[in-house]
Parts: sequence; structure tokens; C-alpha cells
Amino acid sequence: RAQAALLEARAARAALQSQQIEAQLSALNAQIEPHFLFNTLATVKRLYETSPDRGRDMLTRLIDYLRAALPGMRRSVSTLGQELDLVRSYLGEHRNSSGLLYNRIREARGMNYGGYAYIEYFPNGKYMMKPQPNYARDNDLFQIWLRPLRTNNDALFATRAALFELDGLRKNGIPEADFEATRNFLRKYVAILTASQDARLGYALDSRWFGTADFIDYVRGGLDKLTLEQVNASIRKYIDPSTAQFVFISANADELSKALVDNTVSPMTYNSDKPQSLLDEDKIIEKLPLKLKADNVRTVNADSMFE
Repeated sequence: RAQAALLEARAARAALQSQQIEAQLSALNAQIEPHFLFNTLATVKRLYETSPDRGRDMLTRLIDYLRAALPGMRRSVSTLGQELDLVRSYLGEHRNSSGLLYNRIREARGMNYGGYAYIEYFPNGKYMMKPQPNYARDNDLFQIWLRPLRTNNDALFATRAALFELDGLRKNGIPEADFEATRNFLRKYVAILTASQDARLGYALDSRWFGTADFIDYVRGGLDKLTLEQVNASIRKYIDPSTAQFVFISANADELSKALVDNTVSPMTYNSDKPQSLLDEDKIIEKLPLKLKADNVRTVNADSMFE
């Protein structure tokens, strides 16, 4: 009986290994069309016989292609960057009214601008609707912008509101319906990012530089692999409002600096009626502890900021 059980276990393990190999081959077939690969290899062979220089050039191109295509096949899970990019878009896409912060700060409360989140370098963002290719990315960068706000009191309240929403996101995660909506948005948005020929060429250069697959395939493939559990786990691990650093631009910086250090209450008033649930939430937000020490707050004159 023991021998029969051992043989049965070995057979089951062999069957599992066979299934894994078949899955890998299926993924490979999906990534690389066999006819394309065989025809290319045949062409390389022929060129090496008739024109070695051209043969070497074509082989180099094939290697570059395989380097870009194979990593996508080998990945069984999404990358951290893809998980946090979905979180970024959920919090607020640049100049887009669907983000959480935009709706909670601008739409619900009527403050001038809502919030936008960035997970990468976004130069000239003021003048552009979307980020551009061919700029270096920083994986450790996750920014939230609130702009512009009318008074220092508004700045304090909006900052606390953003921290309040981030803390809720960390505790509760993204709801499943919002996760699916954000993923579907990003699947379509990548086509907008690459709408022009210049953009497509730019992202093609990025893909070659970073050794990734075609940009659209890379983004959509990563989104398809994402799970709600992965995204919410990354939120809990990497997004911590207590470690946030702040930069404020103010016409009265000394007043704002003192209010930050003193943890001054920042009550909101409205010109129109608001739901009681929102007013109750405001009472919590207006006195949310900022925990900023005087030694860590520095005022810099705008004239010397970029010297």
C-alpha cells in the first residue's frame, strides 16, 4: 500500500509538472507567433550564408525582441509599480474628474481644485493633460498635489482631508467595484497616451530602454494580472500617511508655518447646504493631528527656491 501511495504521489507530481510546462508553452505561443520565429531564424541562417553583416544585424534585432517579449511571459504576478499605478489613478488622474480626492475635496466641498496623484516625474504638468515618454521614472516617488486653495485655512483643511482619505484607503482598501472601474479606465487610457505617432515612437523607445514589451501590451497585460488583494496589500505596505512630507506655497508662509506646528484647527464654512454626514466628517477632519515639529518645518523664499 505504501509503495502504491508513493507511485500515486509521483504520478500526481509529474502530472502537475506537465501542466505547468504546458501552461508555459501556451504563454510562449501567445507571446511569439511560431511562424514568425521560424521564418526569422530561417532568414537569419540564409543571410549568414550570403551576407554575414546583415545576418548579424537581424539576429541582434531578434534578440532585442525576445528580451522584450519573454519577461512578460515569465511574470506570474504583477509588479509593484503596476499595483501602485492603479492606486494613483484611483486617487486622482491629472486633470480628470473621476479621482477620489477630486470628488471628496472639490465636488463634495466646493474647494477650488481637487487632488491629483503622481507616481512618476511629471515635468510641465501644468501645461499638459498627460505625462510624456522619455523621462526618467522614480519608483519611490508618490505625490499628491492640492492646488490652488484660497486661504491658509483651506490649505490646512485640504491637507487634512487628503490624509483622512489616505488613512481610510489604507485601512479599508479600494472597494471591488472601484478597482474594476479604475482598471477598465486605465486599459482605455493607455490608448489616449499613445494616440499620436510621436507618443507611440516615444513609448517604443522607453520600452526598448527598459527592456519591456510594447507599451500598450505591457500596461494591459499587467492590468489583466492584477488582483484586488494584491493592490490592497501594496496599499497597506507602502502607503503610510504618517511618513508623508509636505510642501506648501503660500503668500503668508510664516502664518501657515505656525498653524502647522501649532496644529491649528481648520474649520470649513460653506455658502450652500451640505449633507449632515459631510458636516460630521468635517468635524473630524478639521482637527486631525498633523504631528509636525517646529525643527522639521522650514520656510524658503520663492526667489531663492531654485537657485
